[in-house]
Amino acid sequence: MMAKREVQNERLRHIEAFEYYYSLGEKRSLKKVAERFDVGLRQAETWSSSFDWQDRIKERDRKVGELLAEQNIQAIAKAKTEYREVIEELINRFKAKLISNKDANLVNSVSSLEKLVKLDMLLMGEADSRNEEVLTKKLEDWL
Repeated sequence: MMAKREVQNERLRHIEAFEYYYSLGEKRSLKKVAERFDVGLRQAETWSSSFDWQDRIKERDRKVGELLAEQNIQAIAKAKTEYREVIEELINRFKAKLISNKDANLVNSVSSLEKLVKLDMLLMGEADSRNEEVLTKKLEDWL
């Protein structure tokens, strides 16, 4: 970690140089920083060392990774919720048509309904082979 004295000596120019250095990604080099900021290579090396650029890169990459992971988790949760709402609607329509003795053409077979129920359970994180067998038996009994 950087010492307080070093952080206090970091100026806007140093921060801009670090941000540029970070933005280079895999093509990152202190030579490019030196060229961009019109300083010698030794000066860019001093900035990197004094302001702990390597540890800052690792920390930033870790934070970016955490943010990406959280965004992916939220996207997956949203998709599961939307899929489950569609499945629930289809199951409700199927049940209503069965009760009213109409042809259930939205889900036209017990096998289609079974697949929807299994998919719903899987999206909830509940399905395994034992649960699926019990669920199938209960479905057969219900119908």
